[in-house]
Amino acid sequence: MSVLRGGLWVLHFLGLTVATFWIAWWLLTPLDFGYRLGYHLLDIDAHISEFAPQNLYRRGYESTTESARFAHFRDIVSAINAGGEGLADITYQTDSLAPQTLLHKAEVIHLQDVANLVAHFHLAGPLMLLLWMATLAWAYYQRWAMPTPKQMLTGGIAVLVLCGVILLFMGPTTVFYWLHTHIFPEEHQWFFYYQESLMTTLMKAPDLFGYIALLWVGTSVILMMAFSMAARRITANTH
Repeated sequence: MSVLRGGLWVLHFLGLTVATFWIAWWLLTPLDFGYRLGYHLLDIDAHISEFAPQNLYRRGYESTTESARFAHFRDIVSAINAGGEGLADITYQTDSLAPQTLLHKAEVIHLQDVANLVAHFHLAGPLMLLLWMATLAWAYYQRWAMPTPKQMLTGGIAVLVLCGVILLFMGPTTVFYWLHTHIFPEEHQWFFYYQESLMTTLMKAPDLFGYIALLWVGTSVILMMAFSMAARRITANTH
């Protein structure tokens, strides 16, 4: 019985983790993942001023307005959530330049790969939410109480420490490259220098990714705590 119960809680927290990350994604989407704040914190304006004039494929982006750049980031996020639709149609213009597309072909292909990955995530999210609800219902039916906050905290810290050790042992850069080479098609470009990509310049990659990751993880953890407290109250009523 203890093995069955342990297996159920593993599935329960797996479902909870993926589901809360999925919900957090949709909560952050209307906020453009905090891009406006990150734009100022990371001094992206100066970054664009430095590297946009050096771009090998596009001209004049350094003359665009701040609001236009916010809109471009929002358009990219919206296109990714829509399965990649509209990526090739994102344009910009200045007083001295006619409208031109923001992304060149290799960038569109890469972001389409990202959109495909996100599409799988959007399929997994609801399924994991259902898994969490199903395991909670089973625990309620079996009159099993949730693990204590101390047990949940200990387990969470153990997982984080394990991930941290693996990351430090392999090296963050190595892990970053390994993930990209195994997730995206080998023949598709995924690394772009600032001089060849307005997308990378607009996002000041990878700095913005770290900032967004903190927001995403933080929001997800808050949701996990809220869901776990609710689940504990529900199962506590069975005793």
